[in-house]
Amino acid sequence: MERTKEYMQQQYMKPISLQSLAELANLSVGYYATLFKNHVGMSPIDYLIRIRMQRAKQMLVTSRASLKDISHLVGYQDVYYFSRSFKKHFGLSPSRFSKREYEF
Repeated sequence: MERTKEYMQQQYMKPISLQSLAELANLSVGYYATLFKNHVGMSPIDYLIRIRMQRAKQMLVTSRASLKDISHLVGYQDVYYFSRSFKKHFGLSPSRFSKREYEF
């Protein structure tokens, strides 16, 4: 599990599938997903999303990159899907989060 967690932390900006993670662990998809969830407390894809969202949050605070650029840098090709995911994760849209951070 540590190997795939490390892989996700280093390669979060690339397309990563459950299948590719299971192959990296040399396990079947179902068994890998079960072991990962038991070990980490969440599914591998939820873990990857959390990494991407935390990195996007950091970028929104520390850079002046566009929302489109940030979404691509954290592994999302569709900026609208990224925005919906960000809002679901943090309760604010990325643009509102960014404005709120600059106000403080």
